[in-house]
Parts: sequence; structure tokens; C-alpha cells
Amino acid sequence: EVFRQSLERALGSSVASGFVEKYRSEGRVSGGTFVGDVRDRIAIVVDDLISAGTTIARAAEACRNAGAIAVHAAATHAVFAPAVGATLGPAPVDEVVVTDTITNHSPVDGALAAKLVCLPIAPLLAGRAWKQAEAAASSAPLRLLRGRRRESERGIRNEQDIVEDALATDPSTL
Repeated sequence: EVFRQSLERALGSSVASGFVEKYRSEGRVSGGTFVGDVRDRIAIVVDDLISAGTTIARAAEACRNAGAIAVHAAATHAVFAPAVGATLGPAPVDEVVVTDTITNHSPVDGALAAKLVCLPIAPLLAGRAWKQAEAAASSAPLRLLRGRRRESERGIRNEQDIVEDALATDPSTL
């Protein structure tokens, strides 16, 4: 839903959503009922990871059967089991976008290689770390001053305690 809402904001127009039913039991995947309206639209299938590729292949087939004019797949982790090329290569998916969080997966060639786009994750992580460091650097002095004022008013703690608390604060809580 977060992806759909972000895409809607970026496009400035309404973006519908849908889903494909999937069950996994004893290593077998079943289900395939599609709910949603993709007729004459571009479908984007989003999953956390791709291993054998059956989930993406089944979802792409369901979207095409429901009238999608194109199907793109996106996943964070490219686990890529040895048979992924045989599954996703002929699947009715136009593009498969993954990140490089896993680099020791099975080699990809043939039809899947032509559809595959691998995005580097390092710039995203570095950007987030930089933002947190900036927030910590700009917030710690303000928090320190606010804490010093509150504590001195109550006469509870000394300045050293306040400084130690400010420096020990987890930046992710800022």
C-alpha cells in the first residue's frame, strides 16, 4: 500500500491495487485468483524476494490474463535459485527490477538477463545514514540545552549527566 500511495503521489493520478492469492504448503505453491482491475493498464508486481521465481511468474500470468498491457516486477532481494531463469525467462513479465543486496546468487542469462535490472542499494543506505547523522548532529545540542534547562530548574542532575545522556542517544530515535 505504501508503494501504491507513493506512486500515486509521484504520478499525480489515481493508482489502483490488486493482489494474487498464493498458498505455500510442503514446498508447493498453489492459488492464483487475481483480485483487482488491471485491464489496459501497466501492472507492477512487488515482492520482498525472488528465489525460484514462481510467485512472480504466477502473478505476471494472472495480470496478463486480467488484461494488463505490461507487467513489471520489483523485489528487494534477488536470491535467484538455479532454476530462476527457466521460470522467469519465459514468464509474461516485461522487466524484473531487483537490488544488489545479494550478490552470490546463481548466474542469470538468456531471456531473464534481458529483462533484469539490478539497482545498487548502497546509495540509498548511505543517504539514509547521512540524514540520520545530520539529524543527530543538529538535534543533540538543542536536546542538550532543553535537557539542561529542565534539569537545572528541578535541580535533579548535573551537566555531566545531561551531556552523557545526549551523546548516548540512539540517532534513530531523533
